[in-house]
Amino acid sequence: MSMRSDVLLFAEATLILLLAPIAALGQYFLPGEPASGGGIWHYTRLTPPEATRTEIGMAEIVDLGIYSWYDQDIWVDEWGFESPVEDYIGLVEWTHFGSGRLEVYGDSAVFYAPRQCNEVAATIGVAVYDSGTMGIDPVNADSVTFSIFPPEYGAYGVFYYDDWLAPYGPPVNSMGAQSVFAFQTRPYHVNFHNLPFREHVERQEFTWPDGTNYTRTEILWQYCVDVDGSLSPNWAGDVVSTAGQGGNILWKVDHLYDGQSYQPIVFPVVQQLQFWSDDGGWVTYATPMHPRNYVGWPTFEAQVGWFCTTGDWGGLQGPYSQLGN
Repeated sequence: MSMRSDVLLFAEATLILLLAPIAALGQYFLPGEPASGGGIWHYTRLTPPEATRTEIGMAEIVDLGIYSWYDQDIWVDEWGFESPVEDYIGLVEWTHFGSGRLEVYGDSAVFYAPRQCNEVAATIGVAVYDSGTMGIDPVNADSVTFSIFPPEYGAYGVFYYDDWLAPYGPPVNSMGAQSVFAFQTRPYHVNFHNLPFREHVERQEFTWPDGTNYTRTEILWQYCVDVDGSLSPNWAGDVVSTAGQGGNILWKVDHLYDGQSYQPIVFPVVQQLQFWSDDGGWVTYATPMHPRNYVGWPTFEAQVGWFCTTGDWGGLQGPYSQLGN
């Protein structure tokens, strides 16, 4: 073959290559910047603030969710050109370790602190995945640990107001008093509104100076704690009166006469403040005293008190013209 023929063949082959279409590249996604959001927010439903606190009371409720999630990936077309695309959120997976109960509602959840007084912590975790259909981003994960507090020993009582029982004398026939107190269960940086409480006053017997019996009959009543006007939590009210057998709250002044003179006397009635624990039943956390003070001669006034970690006396009341027991 001549030199000229070789040159012609080479030229034809080159022309064929130039006229052939360019092969297209494949289409695909690339991950962009790491996805943002996916961290846990949490708010306690009840005061005290801050609502984002991680120290909570037994039976407290906490709402949880994830911050707004955003993920921008990259689309590469058949010609290799890149353009941003927004990926959507995939699976939101919640985990719960420790005490209490977690209810999951997709990208939000509700944590119910336990009513077991020996359970002290719980950790809530979340893992947020992308859709898995575009650029695959790393999983966003976060967690929060709650410290759970039971009521601590003691209670803080304050006098609120007096509630008179009967018309005043003369004649000076009877004695008695009734006052209303407020008391706070501690610690006060958590809230126990959802925890059952009760007051238990056991039957207690004492003796008047004249030798007759003074009986404080047994009572049981349940109550819940709430916030006061300053948003301080865990307050409850308590009515203390000189109640005796049969619910009688007025007593004859003659009970103070010992045969020679009228004697003052104090009856130190004790109550038990209790909360409910699923692993221990009713647990006593404070034992306030509800004393009844009878002044005696010459005023025959009476008063009641409420004393525990702190406390106070109610006002002096009476005597009354109405006959007592």
